[in-house]
Amino acid sequence: VLSMASSAPDIVTYNTLLNIAARAGRPETAEGILDGMIEKSSRDGGGGVKPDVVSFNTVLSAWAKSKNPKGKLRTEQILLRMQEMYENGDTSVRPDRASLTTVITAITSAARSDGSAPIKAERIVDRMEANDELSLRPDVVTYTSLIKCWNESGRPRAADRAEEIVKSLHQRYDDGHAECKPDTLVYNVAMNALAKSDAPNTGERAEALLNRMQDHYYAGDADLAPTTQSFSTAIQAWARSKNPHGATKAEKLLQTMHDLEASGDGNVSPNTIAYSTCILAWRNSRRSDAGERADALLEKMEGYQEKGLTDLKPNAIAYTNAMEAWISSHQSNSLEKVEAILERMIERSKRECEYSESGYSDSAPTTTTINVVMKAIQNSSHPTKHVKAEQLLNRMKQLYEDGDSRVKPNIRTYNIFFSACAMAEGNSENRQAAFSLVVNALIELQDS
Repeated sequence: VLSMASSAPDIVTYNTLLNIAARAGRPETAEGILDGMIEKSSRDGGGGVKPDVVSFNTVLSAWAKSKNPKGKLRTEQILLRMQEMYENGDTSVRPDRASLTTVITAITSAARSDGSAPIKAERIVDRMEANDELSLRPDVVTYTSLIKCWNESGRPRAADRAEEIVKSLHQRYDDGHAECKPDTLVYNVAMNALAKSDAPNTGERAEALLNRMQDHYYAGDADLAPTTQSFSTAIQAWARSKNPHGATKAEKLLQTMHDLEASGDGNVSPNTIAYSTCILAWRNSRRSDAGERADALLEKMEGYQEKGLTDLKPNAIAYTNAMEAWISSHQSNSLEKVEAILERMIERSKRECEYSESGYSDSAPTTTTINVVMKAIQNSSHPTKHVKAEQLLNRMKQLYEDGDSRVKPNIRTYNIFFSACAMAEGNSENRQAAFSLVVNALIELQDS
């Protein structure tokens, strides 16, 4: 079609086509267009279709953003092709900062299956740092991509490296490298590395980064304004830490979010994620008051929802975390509290569905939720826990048969059910009844 046009396509035309293919998630198409440009350019001495660095970077980006398993390999091969063309005298395709940063992004996408991914990314950054030209030196975006690569790799050193990179960014910026000025995103990504890490003191270290952001922001650096995500990530770090005071620290940060919002700070507002993560912190604390503290937060969320504050409404994750907090607290009334939360979930989700145009509620019980209730029955001292377990399993099956696919029993459901029956107490009649329930359930599983 293009060859029949009255005006011959030029580099702008082809780069626009490349961009369209990239945005459509078609890296193979984009690379095919690039190959055609190179072939035509070689055939007619360049003409108006000789690809430039923008052409190559667009194709690199298409592969880096694709879910194609060969994306990483293709970006590395395309980068090598750019380098070879540049060394053969084509200065218009010299790889630049964007080219190299995009390759790091592609390497990151394969980091979970490639343990050497962060090392490869580090080598690219080392090459960039050694360059004297500003356009080829790494910037804050490059370093953010490098931290993400470490995060995705799951390597034990990821959290330490994230902190080192943030520190080096401040040093490089102080040394006159304006392109390395730290921003909110790189801090958030670094805190996420700590939140995902099993390294010691991750809660304290994440909050230290958050405090450093606040210090810079209050000193006038608008690029380091803490956001809702910043606080939520620090809360997550405390939630996953093994610090006995982690839940208290997490809830203190949640209160700070409320205080900042009340002061007029438009960057921070507590939301469902922050509250759910705080409840998770109480679940993980295993303190005797964990259930009570988690339930109090859950009730606050329900109260906010009643006032129309939908950004703070509880979802299935918040409810399920609160249930697990009660289980971990080992209180005599834990099962009673867990069952009460389940009834609240069902009742509230029904009301939400009635008033929702889509008929959907994100606070409705899921298979995971019911499994947690089954676990509470298993761990309880109820004299006929096998009966309660059967009642719950039947209720779950009925909900599923009535069309709620979110509560389909799975093998974990049955395994917990079997364990609850195996722990049945009382006389031989009770134990025999529990055994019969297990046999019937096994037959049902085999026939399904």
